[in-house]
Amino acid sequence: MQELNLAPAVVFPIKEYPYEVTSDFITLKRTLKVKELEDTVRKYGGGKGFAIKVNNGTIAPREFQRPESWKNKHRKAFFISLLLDRVEGTLVLVDVETALRRILKTFPNDRSVHLFQSLVEAGYKWIIMDGNNRLKFLLSLINNEYKIPVGTYKYIVEGSETTVCKHNVRHGKQTFKDLPEKLQEAILTRSLNSSEYYQVDWVNLKVIFQNCNAGCPPNPQELRNSGNGPWPEYVRQISDNVSDMLQFLFADPMSRLCGDDWIVDCLDFAIQAIQEIEVENEDGESDVEIQFSGIAQGTKNKLYNDGTTFLDYESQKFYLEKFDQLQQTFEEIKSDAKEYGFSDKMIKRRSTWQNLFWMMCHGILTYEQSVEALKLHEEAYKNKDRFKDPEGGDHDDLTFKNSCEGSRAINIEFRYEILNEIINKVQETHPDIPSLNGAFNLV
Repeated sequence: MQELNLAPAVVFPIKEYPYEVTSDFITLKRTLKVKELEDTVRKYGGGKGFAIKVNNGTIAPREFQRPESWKNKHRKAFFISLLLDRVEGTLVLVDVETALRRILKTFPNDRSVHLFQSLVEAGYKWIIMDGNNRLKFLLSLINNEYKIPVGTYKYIVEGSETTVCKHNVRHGKQTFKDLPEKLQEAILTRSLNSSEYYQVDWVNLKVIFQNCNAGCPPNPQELRNSGNGPWPEYVRQISDNVSDMLQFLFADPMSRLCGDDWIVDCLDFAIQAIQEIEVENEDGESDVEIQFSGIAQGTKNKLYNDGTTFLDYESQKFYLEKFDQLQQTFEEIKSDAKEYGFSDKMIKRRSTWQNLFWMMCHGILTYEQSVEALKLHEEAYKNKDRFKDPEGGDHDDLTFKNSCEGSRAINIEFRYEILNEIINKVQETHPDIPSLNGAFNLV
């Protein structure tokens, strides 16, 4: 039997996170001078200075900043507005060193201390609350990474409101260093509207983040990502661990944090959606009843906000390992899909991998077992003759395929029935499966 070669799971450390933070801490801000912003852009042009540079390439903490969303057309439009001195919008920043000093004097146990300290120790000056796309573009421009599109560009000369010059870009490899000196100076000395917070706690970091995005409100996962407690960091760690898989399943897994949201769906399915409840039967004896709940924004919020206990050490390790197993299995099956008769459509189907994750949590332990489970899963998915509760009337059209496309309690119940059947069949064809620890009793 082929065993999966899994790397040791990196267990997320349990920390003390205050969940209810209520204070009279006043959030203060000032307007940055243009020269200060300009000098900082120059000084930290190598990537430092603004915030943590994470794997996905953003230059802002993942708690409080949406990933870069600009396309080439947006970058060109901003470049033109920069040349014509027509930059709109306000950069919203937090001075981490000053904010750290002030919060330590008043609320040294506030959640923001951990974030501020990590940034200060790494040599960063600001957190970007709003303006990540603009600042990232400026850095790429000044660092000669941005290839200026071919065309003729008008620009206003620095120090003049009326002098307009032209510059022709004749090939697509021209960068900032190739521009005339007076054009470089004009760009570097443009006025950018900016606000800098220098006294703020964690609660108000969230408020600032939400206010900055009032015109395009954060979605539920973006709000969960900015929340207090260890769950956001745990999910981000999983997201980093399975990034290759997410890149295949989503056009852009960082867009509106859709990849993270899918991970939370998987965890909600595995942890909360199916519960064994002890009940008293007709004979007055204790019995176990399985209860089902849907996967919804409310249940996912509950997962994030369910007290301060988080997951115990073994549970953390367990789910990290299962996601590692899922990623490795995905990569191997994607490579061998034709051999197993798996279509590209099936490989890209996110519900299939969510269901496999659940089965891995409940008895599918090896690569060979995963392949067999997926074959049986595909048969059930294509079966149009089996319905959930066909006599009931309300769910006559609920095939297994339909149940995988929804997240109501009835959908979860039908998925549970089919997935347990698949595990049982795999046990029959692979009788050497190790004993299950902590899994549901298969029926």
